[in-house]
Amino acid sequence: MTGGGDAPGDLVAVGGGLPHPVPLGRPDRRTHISNLWFVDTAAGPMVCKAKKAVRFRFADLTHPDARAEACRREVELNRRLSPEVYLGVAELRRAGAVVDHAVVMRRLPDDRRLAALVAAGADVRDGLRDVLHRVVALHGRHRVGRPTGPVPYDADGVAAQWRSNLSEATEALARLRSRPPGDPVPGRLDALEELDVLDVLLGGIGTLAERYLSGRAALFERRIADGRIVDGHGDLLAEDIFVLDDGPAILDCLEFDDALRIGDALADVAFLAMDLERLGHPDLGGFVLDTYRELAADPFPATLAGHWVALRALVRAKVALLTAGQDDGPGHRLAEAVALARLAHRHLVAAQVHLVLVGGPPATGKSTLAARLAEQRGWVVLRSDAPVFSAAAGDAVAAKERQRLSAWLTGVHSDPSSWIDAT
Repeated sequence: MTGGGDAPGDLVAVGGGLPHPVPLGRPDRRTHISNLWFVDTAAGPMVCKAKKAVRFRFADLTHPDARAEACRREVELNRRLSPEVYLGVAELRRAGAVVDHAVVMRRLPDDRRLAALVAAGADVRDGLRDVLHRVVALHGRHRVGRPTGPVPYDADGVAAQWRSNLSEATEALARLRSRPPGDPVPGRLDALEELDVLDVLLGGIGTLAERYLSGRAALFERRIADGRIVDGHGDLLAEDIFVLDDGPAILDCLEFDDALRIGDALADVAFLAMDLERLGHPDLGGFVLDTYRELAADPFPATLAGHWVALRALVRAKVALLTAGQDDGPGHRLAEAVALARLAHRHLVAAQVHLVLVGGPPATGKSTLAARLAEQRGWVVLRSDAPVFSAAAGDAVAAKERQRLSAWLTGVHSDPSSWIDAT
């Protein structure tokens, strides 16, 4: 069994910044792709993080060499944001022979995790601003141009991301359904109901994502042309961000596939906005997006942010399903997957273009109702009695605006993308 396994007692971590050899027992924490040990050393508390011998569509870590390279890459990439935390790569030895490798990190105080601070009701806005300053600076240092081959971040490439994640989530769902009736995951009645709910949600998410991307090719091309494609973090989660007195520490950059880390800078930040909403704080998610808009001088349309939040929620729902499908995966992961799928569906619904007509006799509250709707939904109010649409407005600009509005409302405009891609 390799270091990616669970055998206790005879596995020892050596080097990689550890001050002395450290024996490792059973992992203290498991993710879908890693095992983690929390160890005390003469130089203070540290973490050893080894990759599991697993294969997913997005990563094949079944060979020890692939796991060793993933460890080296994790240290290299995460030092871009937190060089003081990532110490090196240790050898994992059994009976003197190297059987695997592990990332060695300084262990940071759990009560300074962003997720813990949010749960405790702390005011984290200053900390979030510091985090976003670092992330925006990272994006500025690592901008990516258009590749010579297929473009994974144009509209077609993003559509492929949706299809791939939906396919993986659906396959994970099917594997859960196929497990024996006595299995603790599908054997629960509420788990069976959750599987049915996920079936419906994933179908709806696919339809809404396809509808959003239709006609928006120009929007994604403009993002590329404006230099918004970056080699970012790829997995910004509140659990992996620490708000410390000397500045934030941002951990666990996605290392196993560059294509999953490179993309729209807004998509990178949307991961954190999504996660804060998942934790019950959509106000903080909105703060993240607003602060990013300010610091990056990025005039993105709100629907694009909602689209990226939805895709990020789907990615985490897929991860929850994959974890539930592993032998040690707890059944509560299904409830987590449902909550994340609902979040994705909700944002895709909100990202649709809406046209709401408010009419009625004079002095019945039309303007008040329209203003309240616009305020709550972030919509724009167009008033038919405003000068630009008034018959008394005879200048060329007003005439052109009236013509464009009329054409849009009657569906005879020649270039629908000119309207859609701005939303």
